[in-house]
Amino acid sequence: MLIAALWRNTLVNVRITFRDRQALFWSVAFPLGFAFLFAAIFGKGAVQERWSIVAQMVAIAIAANGIFNAATPLVSMRELKILRRYKVTPIPLTLLLLSFVLSQLLVTILTIALVIATMAAILKLPLTVNLAQLAVVAVSGIFAMQSLGLIIGSTASSTRSAVPIAELLFMPMILLSGATIPEYFIPASLQKVGEFLPLTHLIRGLKAIVVGKGWDAAVLPTIALLATAAFGFWFAVALFRWEPEEKLPTQVKLKAAFALMLVLAFPKISDATLSFLLKPRGTTVIYAGKLWDGKSDFVREQVTVFVRNGQIAQIRNGFVKAPKFARIIEAKQLTVLPGLGDAHVHIGSDGSFGLNFQVGESEQEAMERRLRGYLRCGVTMVKSCGDNIDQILRVRDRERQGLLTSPRLVIVGPTFTAPKGHPTELFFWAKDISQYVRQVDKPDEAVAQLEDLAKSVDGIKAVYGKGFGWLTYPRMKREVLAALIEKAHSLGLKITIHTDSAEDVQTAVELGADGIEHGSFVDPIDEATLNLMAQRKTVFVPTLSVVEGMRKLIAGENFDNEPFVREVVPESVRKSLDEAFWVAMMRQRAKRELWLWEERLKVNMENVRRAHQIGMLIVCGTDSGNMVTFHGPSVLRELKLLVKVGLNPVDALKAATSNCAQWLGLNAGEIAEGKLADMIAVEGDPTKDIEALAKLRWVMKGGQILWSEKATKE
Repeated sequence: MLIAALWRNTLVNVRITFRDRQALFWSVAFPLGFAFLFAAIFGKGAVQERWSIVAQMVAIAIAANGIFNAATPLVSMRELKILRRYKVTPIPLTLLLLSFVLSQLLVTILTIALVIATMAAILKLPLTVNLAQLAVVAVSGIFAMQSLGLIIGSTASSTRSAVPIAELLFMPMILLSGATIPEYFIPASLQKVGEFLPLTHLIRGLKAIVVGKGWDAAVLPTIALLATAAFGFWFAVALFRWEPEEKLPTQVKLKAAFALMLVLAFPKISDATLSFLLKPRGTTVIYAGKLWDGKSDFVREQVTVFVRNGQIAQIRNGFVKAPKFARIIEAKQLTVLPGLGDAHVHIGSDGSFGLNFQVGESEQEAMERRLRGYLRCGVTMVKSCGDNIDQILRVRDRERQGLLTSPRLVIVGPTFTAPKGHPTELFFWAKDISQYVRQVDKPDEAVAQLEDLAKSVDGIKAVYGKGFGWLTYPRMKREVLAALIEKAHSLGLKITIHTDSAEDVQTAVELGADGIEHGSFVDPIDEATLNLMAQRKTVFVPTLSVVEGMRKLIAGENFDNEPFVREVVPESVRKSLDEAFWVAMMRQRAKRELWLWEERLKVNMENVRRAHQIGMLIVCGTDSGNMVTFHGPSVLRELKLLVKVGLNPVDALKAATSNCAQWLGLNAGEIAEGKLADMIAVEGDPTKDIEALAKLRWVMKGGQILWSEKATKE
């Protein structure tokens, strides 16, 4: 009987929707109007870009239907005293509201079908989307948006008041979620507000499906939307009023306002809940045929590693019997070693020529994609140097909450430099260059800005150099650098210095820098400076791969055949480095100077060789994000260059594991009891042949397998 009543009420509500002009406007006309408009403006991109526009229009249709068409019919039925009749029937309130949900589900599905069909015809879209996955995300979004509409419909006193309340919710959502305005036009402070809106999560889930990221990228937004729907429906039942004459006490009005705000924020709240639920628990047992621990000069054979709650609990010789219910990972034919690290990356760029944005991606989504690429290459820890501070902080927070499939992320924030010093020339296009660079000319100014940044970053980076060759720029004053170093140390932060020449290195080390980025590509670092670096344990991050990348680009050499490149680097990025008009022009001019790039690489390789000979701490860093220095694949390139310098494979591996973790301040980089369970498994023995790292079989972070060859094949 109840099922029959539910079905009858659902059909009645569908008929009411199609008789109501206002409902028809929000159901059909409004989203279709946006669809035509956006198709005309943005419909000339690649297939994924066009599908991304479709995802935005689907999200707008869902929001319009859910908020307006769940709210106004309920209020109208209360005003017409129809709800009074329902009150005396045996139909429960939950069934009545559920009939509204189902009716609007049917109407919204019809609208979505119209939007997709219309835009597919206009944009000439091939069917490259997994429609089943798209449907799951869309239905979750429908339920979440309807929960907001039901709360308004359950409490609003009249249609005159319900519509403005609905508009007050709807308009900020479509403006701040990325549904209508591209993310890079939205101020950073308002982007933070967007994180609390269900429509933001709906768009992320839909875009993850239409641009081919797959279900893994859509599952967390979908769970958040379903939780939002359940919570909102409960509030709608709890606050429901049957009679138009019922006066809502102030206390109930406040409860209704609180309910709306809470449901709006629930996706963000559910992030915190999921973070707790997704923390690694239980025991995992790894049977390693060979194991290198990140510190030793030798490899152990037949070792059992016990991992509990994300950390290495015990290491035993031989293959020890696993406890009951433990997860077992067989690596008896593989070598297990710590996850690798990259201590100098620029997550905000792809390594292409000029600005190259991928279709259907916000800046934050692009950063997250690049970080996933690191995992595919066996990299489980990276340090961001000078990325958009607001964006990278959000990404880091999601990573630390366990909500992002990513390496461990350490950030140093905007780079301190002289006015118009490096890298200001790279951010001529930025609306707010202070997100990337802090230009300081006086010690007190530098100290004040550092104090502000210290609240959120993990370290500090400054540029002390004036360039070389045809690219020169103002160098920071010595007293300003001295003030920065002193203040950073007083705040307990490490400070690393970008240098160009031996003179720059000498000054930075004398003033107490904790690390040197690049070293010198133009002249040899003198013996006294190298000895002082060794004595003070100054870290050296030579970034040889960035110069090798430029040399390869100018020489016209193939970089597609380097390990992992084709799997990790988007095709459009690779093409921009091979086919772009400006690249051809640059090659034509620079080929005459190819010997200069070869000489620069040779000079710094010799600096690294001498530094290693006196026992200096060398750390793997690539400067990824620069041209042909790709996120992930460049780590293997850097390690091969370190071996070419004269480090044996074990010492090169230490630069990317234990040395790197120590420099980044992470409890990782080693396979030892108490350390985080960040490990990789490869075929072969990288302590004898560094190229064995290219034969990656799985990647573990915090005791969880985040990438495996087996899963990829499946």
